[in-house]
Amino acid sequence: MSNQIAALLISFLLVGSANVASLSDLKQVQSSEQLAKFIYRVATQAGGLRDLVQGVRSTEHIDILSNRIPVKEIYGTIICERFKGDFGKGFYELGKKYDAHVSCTFRDSQDVVRHFHITVFEQKQYEFMEQFLLDRIANNVPGR
Repeated sequence: MSNQIAALLISFLLVGSANVASLSDLKQVQSSEQLAKFIYRVATQAGGLRDLVQGVRSTEHIDILSNRIPVKEIYGTIICERFKGDFGKGFYELGKKYDAHVSCTFRDSQDVVRHFHITVFEQKQYEFMEQFLLDRIANNVPGR
């Protein structure tokens, strides 16, 4: 009986890990709608904190239609979506308007429109996000 439980657990872990979106999944994105779906999926899934750190450290770009978008900006947007409210008041500079590199939208299965602006943050904000995630990893705090 314990072998069956172990086999089920291993199967669950393998299937569960297949759902974690990664940088390689992002490179497959070809449209604005696919980008919005990717952002939503990563922002709402549990775990994957190391992938978020890797994304916010990235110096790569992806090309969608005629836009060259830094991967760092996409992951910064994902991190802010996932952890909104956890950064405190000092994260956004009061009165500053942040540029949006591009916006993307999709309609989910419940007919809800999901809209994201790929925000251009300052380097200190990307560093803050990275440290925030590393602290969560070090302290074994779940990724939501």
